[in-house]
Amino acid sequence: MQLLEIRASGLGNRAYVGLRFSGEKFHGSVSKAELDRELADAVETAFAVSQQIREVDCWIVVPIPVAPGTVVSGDKAMPTERDVLTVSVRRGESSAHLAQRLKSGDGIVVDPNWIAHALARSGAHA
Repeated sequence: MQLLEIRASGLGNRAYVGLRFSGEKFHGSVSKAELDRELADAVETAFAVSQQIREVDCWIVVPIPVAPGTVVSGDKAMPTERDVLTVSVRRGESSAHLAQRLKSGDGIVVDPNWIAHALARSGAHA
């Protein structure tokens, strides 16, 4: 997956990180298991940066088609993308627990239609 943006914020010795990924135009076939591994690796890497990071939030987005001339910035902006998967991970959650949550969908917001159409099935390309 392509990492589109890294956000970081914090107060004092508490930091929070957000990772936004593209949910389309993969460089090859991506299975659900590969997606889960990639998300878990990204979370682990983010936590390794600093002991001050308390939470890592990941979201996968896809573009929303907008008509020419549509206002896409400012107070009257129309959205240009939508979340298809979001997961929040707090420091201290084990890799095994996160892997189980990703597999089961527990505590994760996911668009089942995106999963069904964007990810590889039986070797098909995304």
